[in-house]
Amino acid sequence: MPTNLYYSNADAGLNIIGNGNQQGSIRNDTALQLMYRIDVAGQGISPDGGTGMYRQWSPDDEYLNIDPPPSSVYNGSIQLQYRNEIHKLVAPATVYRTARGMSNISELNLQYNLTWSFPVDPSFTYFVRLHFCEIQPPVNARDNRAFWIYIANRTTGSYTDVIQEAGGNGFPMFKDYLVRIEAEEEKKQLPLFVALRPFQENSAFYNSILNGAEIYKLSRSGSLAGPNPDRPPNPSSPDPSSSPSTSSPTRLILIVAGGVVEIKSATGFFDDNFIIGVGGFGDVYKGLINRLKQGSQQGANEFRTEIEMLSQLRHRHLVSLIGYCYDDEEMILVYDYMSHGTLRDHLYSKSQQISPSIPWKQRLEICIGAAHGLHYLHSGASNTIIHRDVKTTNILLDENWVAKVSDFGLSKIGPAAGAANAHVSTVVKGSFGYLDPEYYRLQRLTEKSDVYSFGIVLWEVLTARPPVNRAGGNDKRKMVSLAELARQCCKKGRVAEIVDRDLDGEIAPECLKKFAEVAMSCLVEKGVDRPSMGDVVWGLEFAKELQCGSEERVKLLASGGGGEGGGDGIEEMRGGDSSSMQGRKSSGGSSMFTTNSEIDLGSGVNGMMVITSGTMTSVEESSTNHEYSEDSLLGSNLVFSEILDPKAR
Repeated sequence: MPTNLYYSNADAGLNIIGNGNQQGSIRNDTALQLMYRIDVAGQGISPDGGTGMYRQWSPDDEYLNIDPPPSSVYNGSIQLQYRNEIHKLVAPATVYRTARGMSNISELNLQYNLTWSFPVDPSFTYFVRLHFCEIQPPVNARDNRAFWIYIANRTTGSYTDVIQEAGGNGFPMFKDYLVRIEAEEEKKQLPLFVALRPFQENSAFYNSILNGAEIYKLSRSGSLAGPNPDRPPNPSSPDPSSSPSTSSPTRLILIVAGGVVEIKSATGFFDDNFIIGVGGFGDVYKGLINRLKQGSQQGANEFRTEIEMLSQLRHRHLVSLIGYCYDDEEMILVYDYMSHGTLRDHLYSKSQQISPSIPWKQRLEICIGAAHGLHYLHSGASNTIIHRDVKTTNILLDENWVAKVSDFGLSKIGPAAGAANAHVSTVVKGSFGYLDPEYYRLQRLTEKSDVYSFGIVLWEVLTARPPVNRAGGNDKRKMVSLAELARQCCKKGRVAEIVDRDLDGEIAPECLKKFAEVAMSCLVEKGVDRPSMGDVVWGLEFAKELQCGSEERVKLLASGGGGEGGGDGIEEMRGGDSSSMQGRKSSGGSSMFTTNSEIDLGSGVNGMMVITSGTMTSVEESSTNHEYSEDSLLGSNLVFSEILDPKAR
């Protein structure tokens, strides 16, 4: 091995991540164990296809924390210019001719980090080498592209400008770091995150880039031994959980009689005519039977997670698992049949005969039911269960329109109540448009990530708009975020303008204001400032009470009542002064629903429920167009890339 290829002199000065400005070195008496050698955005390189050192480079796809993967760049014609001979041996030219970057939308790139996750053994120090080379012709000068580098969720120091540090476009360079991964409880492996985030102040392009990565484990006291892996289960031994026990109740998972043969028969041998929905796990057949689709990105792990979760959970607002089938290379889940399908079906369907629009009070009941289900997941067990994929397609409706939260394939067991770490570090998964930006940026999952997703659901229910929507104008590829649309409307007093037309004349203004307040509080930037699902349940119940009180007042006025002089009888019908409810505080003592600005319904509220001398009516819409114009959003470039398959994850 060439001198100084990996080992360094004592004065070489490798940055030690997390130790301030301290620097270290790798002495020649330290053993290095290769953990990962990654050809970022490439197809991988065989041992005989490199620099003659017989090193194998692997693709980065399985380590990316973003699905679908971000953009890749390849420039096979660029002439690489090396500083010295050692640089030619550091990595093959192919590594530097391919790179992973972010999207072409600068504002979107500022919302997340370009992140890779590498499982490693705890209690060791790791040598991390990152390879960079600007290969795109537009990036050819200082301050064109600069970005921060984070390793193990800690900054590596000042920002990186490849053009400035390497010397120009087509000049390869690498940066070396040392980072220690401390042990965490009894976990045998922990993720080592490598993340890049655009530097905003001087960059012409809000973007980042990486060409390759190498990670080595450094010996500790002459040893590279990590924790022993878990022993595989003995197939000949019975599963202890299936044996009766006097100390704990036996869990029973029903295996469908007849196995896959009967299920095939029930679905017409998986005839497409029996499909009533499509999810990330696979096709959903009338029954409800959920079949893993070939090439599914979820697979056996999420199949098992779904079974383990639902076999332990029982709640009125969670879908019930009847059984499962793992036979003939088929993985199938069988649930109670939800005759009214998904909540999404009734918000966006154009066919009123197939999926009729749901009236407002029923929508409120559905939201309250789903919130109860999520609240049970978060607080009904010793450990929090984080759903991680809350969306309208995962809220099912039974024959009585009772909401049932479904699809637990992505769920995670969170920390126990009162635990020191209130989050789970994990690969980002979920559905685009519903993802909590804080979780997306930091890879730290908490129950407040579910709260954010549910806030998007609430705005969908109110507006009948998808979480991201194609903008008007000439550029049909641009997408407008429902979350940002809601923020703008709340700020400008235009909430009533984006309410679903099918709800004209149904919503009491005070109910609308409370509902918007609850929904907006779920979307605040910091998870710690969002309400708990228990608080959300309370807020929605209060909104329902306001709606019922307003309707009772209408009935009272219509019958000639309403008190002396036709006064307001709402307070009496609610059972007293509502001020005690309005001022409810969270457990932290602050206001339960925290938003950046007061919710203002605006003049468009005149098109909602109003009280006249004896009837309830809907007055004409205000002069403002009911279809909200997204011009202000597009003017600020708050847009999202197009979703190719909005039904999938």
